[in-house]
Amino acid sequence: MTTKIVVDTSVFISALIEPSGSSRKVVRCSLQGQFSPLMSNALFCEYESVIHRDSVLAQCPLSQDDILTLTQGMSINKLMEEPSTIALAEFDTYNRFKVMAAMGNSEEGLAILDKLDRLTD
Repeated sequence: MTTKIVVDTSVFISALIEPSGSSRKVVRCSLQGQFSPLMSNALFCEYESVIHRDSVLAQCPLSQDDILTLTQGMSINKLMEEPSTIALAEFDTYNRFKVMAAMGNSEEGLAILDKLDRLTD
């Protein structure tokens, strides 16, 4: 059984912009299935908001499409059904998360993480 974790937005962003360290290892292990990241709709929306900030994009050598693919890879089948989040989330936002998660591919996410390693080494 895999260990369930919550990958905070700061950990995900650190994985994008710091070439070494534990954040990228946590994301890689999650994509490889060693950890089972739990993700609420609210957390996914926060990821989506922060990854498009100019300050993040300026420090990350990946394209926005690559970052989005990596985000989708992290979210695939990882929905954490929080009653308060579900009750407060707007219907269209919730469905957007489910669509994005369904489009996710952990193998593509790993390939992009490998690309990020090469670009920042």
